[in-house]
Amino acid sequence: MRLVTGGIQTPLLVFCALSIWVRPSLCGAGVFHLFTETIRGAEENEVIRYVLLAGGQKFSFVPPANWSVKADVVKRTITLLPQNLKAGITVRFSQESDGGTPELNAEALRERIQERYPGAKFTREFECATDGRTGLAFDLVRTVGKDTQAGMRIAFAPCASSIVEFELTTAAAQFADYHVAFSRMLNSFHAEDYPSKK
Repeated sequence: MRLVTGGIQTPLLVFCALSIWVRPSLCGAGVFHLFTETIRGAEENEVIRYVLLAGGQKFSFVPPANWSVKADVVKRTITLLPQNLKAGITVRFSQESDGGTPELNAEALRERIQERYPGAKFTREFECATDGRTGLAFDLVRTVGKDTQAGMRIAFAPCASSIVEFELTTAAAQFADYHVAFSRMLNSFHAEDYPSKK
């Protein structure tokens, strides 16, 4: 994949995927079912929402407009890409505790990011909202390929007994162009028990 930045084509190895990784303890054997449903928006317009059923949990989100969404059942991934292929979002689910909603530890989360992306420079840390909960988000810049700067926003939100991780990656020069799309998807995300225990 190549990105055009200021008229110069440069290779950018980005994680252009909305990859949902669910450990067996969360999803159970072989359970990974993605489908769409139509809901009514604020002005009675129809909105397409994606729903993932993964062992006892139901996750849903509304993707940015005109982004493609594809599932790979074998790899347990969902790929979400804009039409220009210049950005990507990754969502990961990991088991954090055996009971209760885990707390977010900023220092531990920074260490997790640094282990995954050595050399990345943190530029901002702030609270974010998703699924009616308060999460933590980090903006960072890292060098990808030869002198290519990638901009990233990684947000963490507590969910049941796990921490859900959302990661936006694009060219640093275009990073701000995707803030709204990423925030809207983050705000649309919802998790609940399935079937409902109510």
